[in-house]
Amino acid sequence: MVIGDCSYVFVDESGDSGFKIEKGSSPIFCIAAVIFQSAEAISATQAVIQQVRSSLKTKQTHEFHFNSESSKFRRTFCEAVRTCPFTVRAIVVDKSLIYEGTMLRKSPSYFYNFTTKMLLKHSFGSIINAKVRIDGRMNRKLKSYLRRELNQESKIICDTKFSDSKIDSMIQLADMIAGSIARSYKPEKKNYQELREMLRPCIEDVWDFGKG
Repeated sequence: MVIGDCSYVFVDESGDSGFKIEKGSSPIFCIAAVIFQSAEAISATQAVIQQVRSSLKTKQTHEFHFNSESSKFRRTFCEAVRTCPFTVRAIVVDKSLIYEGTMLRKSPSYFYNFTTKMLLKHSFGSIINAKVRIDGRMNRKLKSYLRRELNQESKIICDTKFSDSKIDSMIQLADMIAGSIARSYKPEKKNYQELREMLRPCIEDVWDFGKG
């Protein structure tokens, strides 16, 4: 449950929202929320990520991006943050399970907005009165959609902003975690479950959307 006045939530995804798999769309989509219950917890985690940059001898402005990092960087990062004061909730969608003809398949923007809503809505009390930061440029439609859909019965979000991952270490954290979880669904990759297992202490829930 939430402690204090609000929670802080950082959201990023792995994969894309398209369904043209044969033309390069990702077969798996994962969206993850990294949830903090205090500003102090964010500061403590930021300090750990700065220490990771130092240990890897990268610039202090280095942007951690899962798809761009080596196996060494990924393991070092996950090992360092696994016991930091945050929890993770994620949704993973195997696109082959989404019915033909539905809006989820027809509209990539609808698919993204819907999965983001479901991620934030079904948190079992982890996300209440939250300040939400989402990777990317300003998306007024998504912002108004989330406010309308999430605050009907209780105030799940109090503020939504879009953040540049290049300068926001917490968005980078969400990216690395989403990438690690998504990789665990790719058995063709070497050690494909290693990073998710490493992050087990902070992962509260992974919802396999569409599976019984």
